[in-house]
Amino acid sequence: MDTFELVHQAGLPKKEASVYTALLEYGQQSLSDLHRRTQINRPALYQVLPALERRGLVSKVRCKNRHQYVAESPKRLLEQYQEQTEYQIDGLTSLAEQFEHHSAKRPVVKYFEGDKGIRFAFNDIIHTLPVGGEFYRYSSRINQKTQDFDNTLYARERDKRKIERLVITSEEKAAVKEPKLERTVRSIPKEFDLFEDNISLVLYGDKAAYIDYGSKTSFIIESAKIARFHQKLFKLLWKKLR
Repeated sequence: MDTFELVHQAGLPKKEASVYTALLEYGQQSLSDLHRRTQINRPALYQVLPALERRGLVSKVRCKNRHQYVAESPKRLLEQYQEQTEYQIDGLTSLAEQFEHHSAKRPVVKYFEGDKGIRFAFNDIIHTLPVGGEFYRYSSRINQKTQDFDNTLYARERDKRKIERLVITSEEKAAVKEPKLERTVRSIPKEFDLFEDNISLVLYGDKAAYIDYGSKTSFIIESAKIARFHQKLFKLLWKKLR
Protein backbone atom coordinates (compact mmCIF):
# COMPACT_ATOMS: atom_id res chain seq x y z
CA MET A 1 0.00 0.00 0.00
CA ASP A 2 1.50 3.36 -1.02
CA THR A 3 1.78 6.33 1.33
CA PHE A 4 -1.22 8.17 -0.12
CA GLU A 5 -3.57 5.19 0.34
CA LEU A 6 -2.22 4.57 3.82
CA VAL A 7 -2.83 8.08 5.13
CA HIS A 8 -6.12 8.39 3.23
CA GLN A 9 -7.48 5.20 4.81
CA ALA A 10 -6.24 6.44 8.18
CA GLY A 11 -8.80 9.22 7.94
CA LEU A 12 -7.42 12.03 5.80
CA PRO A 13 -9.60 13.33 2.95
CA LYS A 14 -8.05 12.95 -0.52
CA LYS A 15 -6.68 16.48 -0.88
CA GLU A 16 -5.27 16.52 2.63
CA ALA A 17 -3.77 13.08 2.03
CA SER A 18 -2.14 14.30 -1.21
CA VAL A 19 -0.57 17.32 0.48
CA TYR A 20 0.60 15.37 3.54
CA THR A 21 2.06 12.63 1.32
CA ALA A 22 3.96 15.19 -0.76
CA LEU A 23 5.44 16.75 2.38
CA LEU A 24 6.41 13.34 3.77
CA GLU A 25 8.09 12.26 0.53
CA TYR A 26 9.71 15.52 -0.59
CA GLY A 27 10.22 17.39 2.66
CA GLN A 28 9.74 21.11 3.27
CA GLN A 29 7.91 22.87 0.44
CA SER A 30 6.37 26.16 -0.54
CA LEU A 31 2.81 26.68 -1.65
CA SER A 32 4.01 26.73 -5.27
CA ASP A 33 5.86 23.44 -4.79
CA LEU A 34 2.74 21.79 -3.35
CA HIS A 35 0.58 23.14 -6.16
CA ARG A 36 2.99 21.68 -8.74
CA ARG A 37 3.35 18.28 -7.07
CA THR A 38 -0.27 17.71 -6.07
CA GLN A 39 -2.08 19.55 -8.90
CA ILE A 40 -4.31 21.10 -6.25
CA ASN A 41 -5.20 24.71 -7.01
CA ARG A 42 -4.11 27.48 -4.66
CA PRO A 43 -7.59 28.35 -3.27
CA ALA A 44 -8.00 24.73 -2.23
CA LEU A 45 -4.51 24.63 -0.69
CA TYR A 46 -5.42 27.66 1.42
CA GLN A 47 -8.12 25.46 3.00
CA VAL A 48 -6.24 22.15 3.09
CA LEU A 49 -3.06 23.39 4.79
CA PRO A 50 -4.81 25.07 7.77
CA ALA A 51 -6.84 21.88 8.24
CA LEU A 52 -3.64 19.83 8.40
CA GLU A 53 -2.12 22.38 10.78
CA ARG A 54 -5.12 22.09 13.11
CA ARG A 55 -4.60 18.34 13.22
CA GLY A 56 -0.94 18.84 14.09
CA LEU A 57 0.21 17.06 10.94
CA VAL A 58 1.77 20.08 9.20
CA SER A 59 3.72 23.05 10.50
CA LYS A 60 4.32 26.39 8.82
CA VAL A 61 7.91 27.71 8.86
CA ARG A 62 9.50 30.95 7.74
CA CYS A 63 12.16 30.66 5.07
CA LYS A 64 13.64 33.66 3.28
CA ASN A 65 10.65 35.82 4.15
CA ARG A 66 8.31 33.23 2.70
CA HIS A 67 6.10 30.63 4.33
CA GLN A 68 6.89 27.01 3.71
CA TYR A 69 5.34 23.84 5.06
CA VAL A 70 6.81 20.75 6.68
CA ALA A 71 5.21 17.44 7.68
CA GLU A 72 5.04 16.34 11.29
CA SER A 73 5.56 12.72 12.31
CA PRO A 74 2.90 10.23 11.10
CA LYS A 75 2.79 9.13 14.74
CA ARG A 76 0.32 11.94 15.29
CA LEU A 77 -1.92 10.58 12.54
CA LEU A 78 -1.60 7.12 14.09
CA GLU A 79 -2.70 8.45 17.48
CA GLN A 80 -5.67 10.20 15.90
CA TYR A 81 -6.57 7.07 13.94
CA GLN A 82 -6.40 4.91 17.05
CA GLU A 83 -8.52 7.38 19.01
CA GLN A 84 -11.10 7.57 16.22
CA THR A 85 -11.12 3.79 15.81
CA GLU A 86 -11.66 3.27 19.54
CA TYR A 87 -14.48 5.80 19.46
CA GLN A 88 -16.13 4.03 16.53
CA ILE A 89 -15.68 0.61 18.13
CA ASP A 90 -17.27 1.85 21.36
CA GLY A 91 -20.08 3.48 19.41
CA LEU A 92 -20.79 0.44 17.25
CA THR A 93 -20.59 -1.86 20.28
CA SER A 94 -23.15 0.28 22.08
CA LEU A 95 -25.31 0.39 18.95
CA ALA A 96 -25.15 -3.41 18.60
CA GLU A 97 -26.11 -3.86 22.26
CA GLN A 98 -29.07 -1.52 21.83
CA PHE A 99 -30.14 -3.42 18.71
CA GLU A 100 -29.92 -6.77 20.48
CA HIS A 101 -31.82 -5.36 23.45
CA HIS A 102 -34.64 -4.04 21.28
CA SER A 103 -34.60 -7.12 19.03
CA ALA A 104 -35.07 -9.33 22.07
CA LYS A 105 -38.30 -7.47 22.83
CA ARG A 106 -39.51 -7.31 19.25
CA PRO A 107 -42.04 -10.09 18.45
CA VAL A 108 -41.10 -12.65 15.82
CA VAL A 109 -44.01 -13.75 13.62
CA LYS A 110 -43.86 -16.94 11.56
CA TYR A 111 -46.57 -17.47 8.96
CA PHE A 112 -47.55 -20.81 7.39
CA GLU A 113 -49.99 -22.11 4.80
CA GLY A 114 -51.49 -25.55 4.26
CA ASP A 115 -51.57 -28.75 6.28
CA LYS A 116 -47.80 -28.72 6.80
CA GLY A 117 -48.05 -25.34 8.47
CA ILE A 118 -50.77 -26.54 10.82
CA ARG A 119 -48.73 -29.62 11.71
CA PHE A 120 -45.68 -27.43 12.30
CA ALA A 121 -47.65 -25.22 14.69
CA PHE A 122 -48.80 -28.21 16.75
CA ASN A 123 -45.40 -29.92 16.70
CA ASP A 124 -43.80 -26.67 17.85
CA ILE A 125 -45.74 -27.05 21.09
CA ILE A 126 -43.97 -30.36 21.71
CA HIS A 127 -40.55 -28.95 20.87
CA THR A 128 -41.05 -25.86 23.02
CA LEU A 129 -42.54 -27.23 26.24
CA PRO A 130 -40.64 -29.42 28.70
CA VAL A 131 -41.89 -32.82 29.86
CA GLY A 132 -44.92 -32.20 32.05
CA GLY A 133 -45.34 -28.69 30.65
CA GLU A 134 -48.67 -26.92 30.26
CA PHE A 135 -50.42 -24.94 27.57
CA TYR A 136 -53.72 -23.08 27.22
CA ARG A 137 -55.94 -23.53 24.20
CA TYR A 138 -59.01 -21.86 22.78
CA SER A 139 -60.64 -24.34 20.41
CA SER A 140 -63.59 -23.21 18.31
CA ARG A 141 -63.52 -26.12 15.89
CA ILE A 142 -66.68 -26.64 13.85
CA ASN A 143 -66.33 -30.39 13.61
CA GLN A 144 -63.41 -32.70 14.29
CA LYS A 145 -64.28 -34.56 11.07
CA THR A 146 -63.16 -31.52 9.13
CA GLN A 147 -59.60 -32.32 10.16
CA ASP A 148 -58.12 -33.87 7.03
CA PHE A 149 -54.45 -33.64 8.04
CA ASP A 150 -52.55 -36.28 9.98
CA ASN A 151 -51.93 -35.05 13.52
CA THR A 152 -51.12 -38.44 15.01
CA LEU A 153 -47.48 -37.69 15.74
CA TYR A 154 -48.35 -34.58 17.73
CA ALA A 155 -50.99 -36.37 19.80
CA ARG A 156 -48.69 -39.30 20.51
CA GLU A 157 -45.74 -37.13 21.55
CA ARG A 158 -48.00 -34.82 23.58
CA ASP A 159 -49.37 -37.73 25.61
CA LYS A 160 -45.95 -39.38 25.89
CA ARG A 161 -44.47 -36.20 27.35
CA LYS A 162 -47.50 -35.79 29.65
CA ILE A 163 -48.21 -32.27 28.42
CA GLU A 164 -51.06 -30.79 30.43
CA ARG A 165 -53.55 -28.47 28.81
CA LEU A 166 -56.45 -26.29 29.75
CA VAL A 167 -58.98 -26.04 26.94
CA ILE A 168 -61.80 -23.56 26.41
CA THR A 169 -64.22 -24.73 23.73
CA SER A 170 -67.90 -24.80 22.83
CA GLU A 171 -70.50 -26.62 24.92
CA GLU A 172 -71.01 -29.07 22.07
CA LYS A 173 -67.32 -29.96 21.85
CA ALA A 174 -66.89 -30.08 25.60
CA ALA A 175 -69.73 -32.59 25.83
CA VAL A 176 -68.12 -35.07 23.42
CA LYS A 177 -64.48 -34.78 24.55
CA GLU A 178 -63.35 -37.88 26.38
CA PRO A 179 -62.00 -37.31 29.90
CA LYS A 180 -58.19 -37.32 30.03
CA LEU A 181 -55.85 -36.98 32.98
CA GLU A 182 -53.76 -34.22 31.37
CA ARG A 183 -56.70 -32.27 29.92
CA THR A 184 -59.22 -30.02 31.62
CA VAL A 185 -62.05 -28.52 29.57
CA ARG A 186 -64.38 -25.61 30.16
CA SER A 187 -66.96 -24.31 27.73
CA ILE A 188 -68.31 -21.05 26.36
CA PRO A 189 -72.05 -20.81 27.26
CA LYS A 190 -74.24 -21.54 24.25
CA GLU A 191 -76.43 -18.55 24.99
CA PHE A 192 -73.37 -16.31 24.56
CA ASP A 193 -71.94 -17.88 21.40
CA LEU A 194 -71.79 -21.22 19.64
CA PHE A 195 -68.01 -20.73 19.42
CA GLU A 196 -67.76 -22.23 15.94
CA ASP A 197 -65.21 -19.97 14.27
CA ASN A 198 -63.07 -22.95 13.22
CA ILE A 199 -60.02 -21.32 14.77
CA SER A 200 -57.67 -22.37 17.56
CA LEU A 201 -55.36 -20.25 19.67
CA VAL A 202 -52.70 -22.11 21.65
CA LEU A 203 -50.61 -20.37 24.32
CA TYR A 204 -47.41 -22.21 25.21
CA GLY A 205 -44.14 -20.99 26.67
CA ASP A 206 -43.38 -17.57 25.21
CA LYS A 207 -45.46 -18.25 22.10
CA ALA A 208 -48.99 -17.90 20.77
CA ALA A 209 -50.08 -20.00 17.79
CA TYR A 210 -53.16 -19.06 15.76
CA ILE A 211 -54.62 -21.75 13.50
CA ASP A 212 -57.39 -21.05 10.98
CA TYR A 213 -58.66 -24.43 9.81
CA GLY A 214 -60.96 -22.91 7.23
CA SER A 215 -58.24 -21.18 5.22
CA LYS A 216 -55.56 -23.62 6.40
CA THR A 217 -53.32 -20.81 7.53
CA SER A 218 -51.46 -20.47 10.78
CA PHE A 219 -48.95 -18.15 12.39
CA ILE A 220 -46.85 -18.23 15.53
CA ILE A 221 -45.99 -15.13 17.53
CA GLU A 222 -42.83 -15.48 19.59
CA SER A 223 -42.97 -12.86 22.34
CA ALA A 224 -42.87 -13.36 26.09
CA LYS A 225 -44.81 -10.12 26.60
CA ILE A 226 -47.61 -11.01 24.18
CA ALA A 227 -47.77 -14.58 25.50
CA ARG A 228 -48.13 -13.34 29.09
CA PHE A 229 -50.82 -10.89 28.01
CA HIS A 230 -52.89 -13.67 26.39
CA GLN A 231 -52.32 -16.03 29.32
CA LYS A 232 -53.71 -13.47 31.76
CA LEU A 233 -56.86 -13.11 29.67
CA PHE A 234 -57.19 -16.89 29.36
CA LYS A 235 -56.87 -17.41 33.13
CA LEU A 236 -59.42 -14.68 33.82
CA LEU A 237 -61.92 -16.26 31.45
CA TRP A 238 -61.12 -19.72 32.79
CA LYS A 239 -62.14 -18.64 36.30
CA LYS A 240 -65.45 -17.33 35.02
CA LEU A 241 -66.42 -20.50 33.12
CA ARG A 242 -67.76 -23.72 34.50
